[in-house]
Amino acid sequence: MAAQRAPKEVLEQILHAALRIAMFALIWLGLTSGEAASWIVGGPAVLAAVVMSFWLRPLPKFRWRLIGMIRFVAFFLKSSLVAGADVARRAMTPGDLPLKPGFCVYSMRLPPGTPRWLFASTTSLLPGTLTADFQSDRILVHALNVGGPFEEQLRKLELAVAALYGLDISP
Repeated sequence: MAAQRAPKEVLEQILHAALRIAMFALIWLGLTSGEAASWIVGGPAVLAAVVMSFWLRPLPKFRWRLIGMIRFVAFFLKSSLVAGADVARRAMTPGDLPLKPGFCVYSMRLPPGTPRWLFASTTSLLPGTLTADFQSDRILVHALNVGGPFEEQLRKLELAVAALYGLDISP
Protein backbone atom coordinates (compact mmCIF):
# COMPACT_ATOMS: atom_id res chain seq x y z
CA MET A 1 0.00 0.00 0.00
CA ALA A 2 1.36 3.43 -0.92
CA ALA A 3 1.90 5.88 1.90
CA GLN A 4 -0.67 8.66 2.09
CA ARG A 5 0.68 12.15 1.48
CA ALA A 6 -0.45 15.03 3.62
CA PRO A 7 -2.94 17.32 1.85
CA LYS A 8 -0.57 20.28 2.33
CA GLU A 9 2.24 18.39 0.57
CA VAL A 10 -0.02 17.44 -2.36
CA LEU A 11 -1.28 21.02 -2.66
CA GLU A 12 2.32 22.28 -2.63
CA GLN A 13 3.27 19.88 -5.44
CA ILE A 14 0.25 20.96 -7.52
CA LEU A 15 1.17 24.62 -6.99
CA HIS A 16 4.78 24.00 -8.04
CA ALA A 17 3.62 22.11 -11.14
CA ALA A 18 1.23 24.94 -12.06
CA LEU A 19 3.99 27.52 -11.63
CA ARG A 20 6.36 25.52 -13.81
CA ILE A 21 3.67 25.02 -16.48
CA ALA A 22 3.00 28.77 -16.49
CA MET A 23 6.70 29.58 -16.69
CA PHE A 24 7.39 27.22 -19.60
CA ALA A 25 4.18 28.31 -21.37
CA LEU A 26 5.30 31.95 -21.12
CA ILE A 27 8.68 31.01 -22.56
CA TRP A 28 6.92 29.21 -25.42
CA LEU A 29 4.69 32.23 -26.03
CA GLY A 30 7.76 34.45 -26.19
CA LEU A 31 9.55 32.13 -28.61
CA THR A 32 6.56 31.84 -30.96
CA SER A 33 5.20 35.40 -30.64
CA GLY A 34 1.90 33.95 -29.44
CA GLU A 35 1.16 32.04 -32.64
CA ALA A 36 -1.87 29.83 -31.83
CA ALA A 37 -0.91 27.05 -34.27
CA SER A 38 2.41 26.61 -32.48
CA TRP A 39 0.64 24.98 -29.51
CA ILE A 40 0.39 21.72 -31.49
CA VAL A 41 4.09 21.36 -30.76
CA GLY A 42 4.18 23.74 -27.79
CA GLY A 43 1.71 21.88 -25.58
CA PRO A 44 3.70 18.62 -25.54
CA ALA A 45 6.96 20.60 -25.34
CA VAL A 46 5.76 22.51 -22.26
CA LEU A 47 4.60 19.30 -20.56
CA ALA A 48 7.89 17.56 -21.38
CA ALA A 49 9.80 20.55 -20.00
CA VAL A 50 7.79 20.43 -16.75
CA VAL A 51 8.39 16.68 -16.32
CA MET A 52 12.09 17.14 -17.06
CA SER A 53 12.34 20.08 -14.65
CA PHE A 54 10.94 17.96 -11.81
CA TRP A 55 13.39 15.19 -12.69
CA LEU A 56 16.37 17.57 -12.81
CA ARG A 57 15.30 19.73 -9.88
CA PRO A 58 12.87 18.05 -7.50
CA LEU A 59 11.10 20.03 -4.81
CA PRO A 60 13.55 21.05 -2.07
CA LYS A 61 13.36 19.38 1.34
CA PHE A 62 14.14 22.63 3.17
CA ARG A 63 12.21 25.87 2.76
CA TRP A 64 13.27 29.38 3.71
CA ARG A 65 11.30 31.19 6.37
CA LEU A 66 10.67 34.91 5.76
CA ILE A 67 11.67 36.04 9.26
CA GLY A 68 14.69 33.74 9.08
CA MET A 69 15.67 35.28 5.73
CA ILE A 70 15.45 38.80 7.15
CA ARG A 71 17.58 37.81 10.15
CA PHE A 72 20.07 35.94 7.95
CA VAL A 73 20.55 38.90 5.59
CA ALA A 74 20.94 41.28 8.55
CA PHE A 75 23.46 38.93 10.21
CA PHE A 76 25.39 38.46 6.96
CA LEU A 77 25.59 42.19 6.20
CA LYS A 78 26.65 43.08 9.75
CA SER A 79 29.25 40.28 9.86
CA SER A 80 30.60 41.23 6.44
CA LEU A 81 31.02 44.87 7.42
CA VAL A 82 32.64 44.12 10.78
CA ALA A 83 34.93 41.41 9.41
CA GLY A 84 35.80 43.49 6.33
CA ALA A 85 36.78 46.45 8.53
CA ASP A 86 38.88 44.10 10.68
CA VAL A 87 40.71 42.66 7.64
CA ALA A 88 41.32 46.16 6.26
CA ARG A 89 42.61 47.38 9.64
CA ARG A 90 45.03 44.44 9.83
CA ALA A 91 46.24 45.11 6.27
CA MET A 92 46.77 48.85 6.92
CA THR A 93 48.54 48.43 10.27
CA PRO A 94 50.73 45.33 9.93
CA GLY A 95 52.21 44.18 13.20
CA ASP A 96 49.85 46.20 15.42
CA LEU A 97 47.08 43.60 15.48
CA PRO A 98 47.56 39.90 16.04
CA LEU A 99 47.45 37.85 12.87
CA LYS A 100 47.38 34.11 13.43
CA PRO A 101 46.42 32.41 10.17
CA GLY A 102 45.55 28.77 10.40
CA PHE A 103 42.97 26.04 10.05
CA CYS A 104 40.12 25.03 12.30
CA VAL A 105 37.81 22.03 12.08
CA TYR A 106 34.22 22.96 12.82
CA SER A 107 31.56 20.33 13.52
CA MET A 108 28.20 21.38 12.10
CA ARG A 109 24.87 20.66 13.76
CA LEU A 110 22.86 21.45 10.63
CA PRO A 111 21.16 18.56 8.83
CA PRO A 112 22.74 17.26 5.60
CA GLY A 113 21.84 18.96 2.35
CA THR A 114 21.13 22.56 1.51
CA PRO A 115 21.59 24.02 5.03
CA ARG A 116 25.12 22.61 5.34
CA TRP A 117 25.99 23.69 1.81
CA LEU A 118 24.75 27.24 2.49
CA PHE A 119 26.69 27.38 5.77
CA ALA A 120 29.95 26.28 4.11
CA SER A 121 29.45 28.66 1.19
CA THR A 122 28.59 31.61 3.41
CA THR A 123 31.63 30.93 5.57
CA SER A 124 33.80 31.48 2.51
CA LEU A 125 32.02 34.75 1.68
CA LEU A 126 32.83 36.34 5.01
CA PRO A 127 36.12 38.29 4.98
CA GLY A 128 39.08 36.51 6.53
CA THR A 129 37.65 32.99 6.21
CA LEU A 130 37.66 30.28 3.60
CA THR A 131 36.08 26.83 3.63
CA ALA A 132 39.00 24.61 2.65
CA ASP A 133 37.30 21.20 2.96
CA PHE A 134 33.79 19.88 3.52
CA GLN A 135 33.26 16.34 4.81
CA SER A 136 30.01 14.98 6.19
CA ASP A 137 29.26 17.05 9.29
CA ARG A 138 32.60 18.92 9.48
CA ILE A 139 34.23 21.71 7.57
CA LEU A 140 37.87 22.74 7.57
CA VAL A 141 38.03 26.52 7.68
CA HIS A 142 41.08 28.71 7.06
CA ALA A 143 41.00 31.95 9.01
CA LEU A 144 43.28 34.97 9.33
CA ASN A 145 43.00 34.95 13.11
CA VAL A 146 42.29 31.47 14.48
CA GLY A 147 42.84 32.58 18.06
CA GLY A 148 40.16 35.30 17.90
CA PRO A 149 36.39 35.08 18.21
CA PHE A 150 36.38 33.00 15.03
CA GLU A 151 34.58 29.88 16.31
CA GLU A 152 31.91 32.00 18.01
CA GLN A 153 31.27 33.70 14.66
CA LEU A 154 30.86 30.28 13.02
CA ARG A 155 28.35 29.24 15.73
CA LYS A 156 26.37 32.45 15.15
CA LEU A 157 26.42 31.88 11.39
CA GLU A 158 25.21 28.30 11.87
CA LEU A 159 22.34 29.54 14.06
CA ALA A 160 21.45 32.14 11.42
CA VAL A 161 21.34 29.44 8.72
CA ALA A 162 19.22 27.22 10.98
CA ALA A 163 16.78 30.09 11.58
CA LEU A 164 16.61 30.71 7.83
CA TYR A 165 15.23 27.18 7.37
CA GLY A 166 13.25 27.12 10.64
CA LEU A 167 15.48 24.40 12.11
CA ASP A 168 16.22 23.75 15.78
CA ILE A 169 19.87 22.79 16.25
CA SER A 170 19.98 22.98 20.03
CA PRO A 171 22.69 20.77 21.51
